[in-house]
Amino acid sequence: MHTINSFDDLIIALNAASKEEIPSVLNRLNISEDEMQTCATWIDGGYTRNCLKRTNTYELILLCWDAQVLTPIHDHGGQSCWVFQLQGKLT
Repeated sequence: MHTINSFDDLIIALNAASKEEIPSVLNRLNISEDEMQTCATWIDGGYTRNCLKRTNTYELILLCWDAQVLTPIHDHGGQSCWVFQLQGKLT
């Protein structure tokens, strides 16, 4: 399997993947900071949700968090969710 270097390639891979194959797709990610910046928006003291693709089976969102921003521990109501951290530190 090839490395995924762009959001366009990620969307192609997600469209072809079953739910069980998503972790394998995420393990192939190598998205550069330059690629990320083409889709990212930021706000001071908060976070943004940048929707990159929405289909009947998934929603691909690039979350951009400012430093020191907090969110309460929560779930997503039984939805299947995967998170891949592109850069920064998460505590």
